[in-house]
Amino acid sequence: MRKLSFIGIILSVLWTGYWYGGSNLLQKTLTDLIAGEFGPEDPVQISHEGLKIQGFPGRFNAVLTNPSLTDTKNGILWNAAFMQVYAPSFKPYQITAIMAPRQILNLHGQEFQVNSSGMKAVISFAFRDFLKAAVVVQTLDFRLENLDVFSSLGWKTTLKSANLAFHKTKENPNNYNFDLLAKTITLPEDLRILFDPQGLQPEFFETLSIDGTLGFSKPFDLTATRDQRPELTEIRLDHLGLNWGPVKFTSQGVLKIDSEGYPDGTLNLTATGWKKMFRLARDSGLVDPEFAPTIQNSLSAMARMSDGDDVIKVPLNFSGGQMSLGIFPIGAAPRLK
Repeated sequence: MRKLSFIGIILSVLWTGYWYGGSNLLQKTLTDLIAGEFGPEDPVQISHEGLKIQGFPGRFNAVLTNPSLTDTKNGILWNAAFMQVYAPSFKPYQITAIMAPRQILNLHGQEFQVNSSGMKAVISFAFRDFLKAAVVVQTLDFRLENLDVFSSLGWKTTLKSANLAFHKTKENPNNYNFDLLAKTITLPEDLRILFDPQGLQPEFFETLSIDGTLGFSKPFDLTATRDQRPELTEIRLDHLGLNWGPVKFTSQGVLKIDSEGYPDGTLNLTATGWKKMFRLARDSGLVDPEFAPTIQNSLSAMARMSDGDDVIKVPLNFSGGQMSLGIFPIGAAPRLK
């Protein structure tokens, strides 16, 4: 019995030393990371009113009080009452981040009050990489519940739930599978009236779903500096779906990202319920009445070449920094770099 008691005391002392040593290292690492990543001359600044490490003995629990981020170059200001980041003491390579239920975001002078009943991200890293002081992301799971966004300009949008997940692929260590599912997305009233002035459609999008694979130049290592971070090389979209009552959009395709950051490839778009979409666009004034018959006839011709009278299939092409819908040029492509 004495031997068991002695062993228990030794283990308790060792665990206590491990926890306090780890907590001190974590506090120093976070402090140095913020100071090193965002120097005094950097347009992006992160500040807080206190960093505490708690949770003995079961976990490392870092709590930032009143964190704020300022990006003077892009006109961004964000702050919250707290941000909590924790990991089990026995599994420090699995981190959970929890955001405050109320946050303030300012974009170019427009202030947004962001409220939610739950905003949480869980990130896991490879244990063998963690032992080498590398923090290579293996999985990321972000969950959002009951989001309300209020603008200082008077509009509001809501979201019932969203789940975004990334998982490193086994076939290629630089690629990540991803999927997004968002439910019950309510548009600002002015925007909804613009698209649907007669109120013929539901007040919200039922679901937005996306899944596919993102290719990068190298794996994501959170210890890498900004100039060492991976660049996007490919987007493989297996499915994109948006449901708005009888109106539905889907898309799939592959885009390669060139050295300048422009996508090259094709996304195949399918619109179900295009007749109602056209009526909504016409009635809202988005379509010039003079050209409405020509546009409607063109859409009808495209539908006849698709799967049905009310279904249109058309390719969205990206090439040379430009976009075209079928054979019609529609403008410059977004730069993803």
